[in-house]
Amino acid sequence: MTVISDFYNFLNNQNIIFSYKGILDSEVIEYILKIADKQLDVQVSKKVRKKLINISVECLQNSFHYLNKFGEQHSFAHSAFLFIQELEDQICLFSGNCIKQEAADELVRRIEMINQMNDIELQAHYINYLDREPKPNQIGAGLGLVDMIRRTGNKLDYQLISLPEALEGEMLFALQVQITKN
Repeated sequence: MTVISDFYNFLNNQNIIFSYKGILDSEVIEYILKIADKQLDVQVSKKVRKKLINISVECLQNSFHYLNKFGEQHSFAHSAFLFIQELEDQICLFSGNCIKQEAADELVRRIEMINQMNDIELQAHYINYLDREPKPNQIGAGLGLVDMIRRTGNKLDYQLISLPEALEGEMLFALQVQITKN
C-alpha cells in the first residue's frame, strides 16, 4: 500500500488535476475529454477550461494519429499519456506518445519553425495553410500545433525520450503546453 500512498501524495504535491495513461481509440478519447471537462469545471475558470479542452483534443488526436502508424508490435507503441498540472499562475498540459524517428524529426522541425514565428507570422501561416491543396492521405488540416500557440500565446515545449521498452527507431515524444490563468 506504500506505492499507492506515495503515488497519491505525488499527485497532490505536484497539483496534478487530471491524468491518463493508456491506450487510445476514438471512444477512449471521448471518455477522457468528458472526464477532464468535469474535473476542470471545478478547478479552473471557464475560459481556461475551454482552452485546456481544445488543446487536449488536439494533443489526443495527434497522439492517436501517430500511434496508428504502428502495427500490433507491442503495447508501448499504443500507449499515450495526458496530464494537467496546476501551478500558481498557469496550467501546464503534458501529453506524449510513442513515435517513429522519421515522424519525430518532421514533428520537431515543424515545432521549431512555428515556435520562431510572431503573432502576425502565425496568422499568415495559418491562412496560407488553409488555402493550400491538401496532401494525399492527409489526416486533418495540420494546424493543431499552430492553433495551440495561438490559443495560449506561448511557445510549445517538447522532448524526445529514448526508453528501454521502445523498439529500434522508436521514442517517446512529450509535449508541454502552458496556459496562463487569467
